[in-house]
Amino acid sequence: MNVPTKSIITFAIIAAAFAIGYFVAMPTYGKYTQVKAAETQALQTKSELVAQESKLESFVNDFKSKQSLTRQTNDALPLKRASIEAVLANLDNMAASSGLVISDVNLADGGVAEGGVEPNTIQSQGVTFSASGSYPAFKNFLLLLETSLRLIDIDQVSMEAGDDGSIIYTIEFTTYYQS
Repeated sequence: MNVPTKSIITFAIIAAAFAIGYFVAMPTYGKYTQVKAAETQALQTKSELVAQESKLESFVNDFKSKQSLTRQTNDALPLKRASIEAVLANLDNMAASSGLVISDVNLADGGVAEGGVEPNTIQSQGVTFSASGSYPAFKNFLLLLETSLRLIDIDQVSMEAGDDGSIIYTIEFTTYYQS
């Protein structure tokens, strides 16, 4: 074999190798391109999810921090009329800590119309009670009542002397709740 024939055979073998490589590598390269595009999409989706997760965590933390405010608001303006028992218990605790003795607690009629009340409206509840004790104890009680978290409007206060030298106070106030 002469040199030009060897060159042609070598060239033909190299060309055949490139052709076989091309036909074998092209489908693999197509799959590689698809996988690379899917990986890029997955990384982009992951970064979006991480950003959303961060926003969600921020929202949850903000929500948790505001839950205590909700509790305070519900203490100030409860959601039901039935919570009047809690108001009366709180009233009794404030009176006891001030040195007053409560008696004759009366709840005023709410004056709800026959059709009921609109939802999410503010309703009032009148309360009248008597208490006996010293004047400094009464002043302390009024201070506690006015600074309590619960919304209370004192409507009227009257005083009279008791048989045992103490003072008997009659207090009328209005408290509020959501319907």
